[in-house]
Amino acid sequence: SAQCGAGTSSPIIFNPTKIENLTNIKSVSCGNDHSLALNYSGDVFSWGKSEGGVLGYNDNNYEYLPLKIKSLVNIDEICCGSLHNLALTNEGVLYSWGCGEGGQLGHTEEFLLQNDPNGCLTVPSVVQHLMHTKVTKISCGEVL
Repeated sequence: SAQCGAGTSSPIIFNPTKIENLTNIKSVSCGNDHSLALNYSGDVFSWGKSEGGVLGYNDNNYEYLPLKIKSLVNIDEICCGSLHNLALTNEGVLYSWGCGEGGQLGHTEEFLLQNDPNGCLTVPSVVQHLMHTKVTKISCGEVL
């Protein structure tokens, strides 16, 4: 599947498969149909199904290989929810993107609807209400 990042649209990969264009990886996080990887340089890569913009590329396509999210730099921690993501910089600035219908992105409904009629963010955005707070840890949940 696209979530495996192995460059194939096959729904199942039975054997462990190296993802060729990812190196120096610090952490990986998985959502429903997408994945994120963070390298030691602070770059974030995403792949899978971009439902609600969870891949962070401003589109809703499938990506079968990891692509760098160019708008994220100096990231220290990543986390995937079912249809949303969080990224934390080494300075404690929090970014969120994906589907926000339950408030999980930390943005106002007005802000979300300005960007997308469905309340989704297709590119990572700083959580403005926490701009003057140094965030130290992140965690994501699942929409049931």
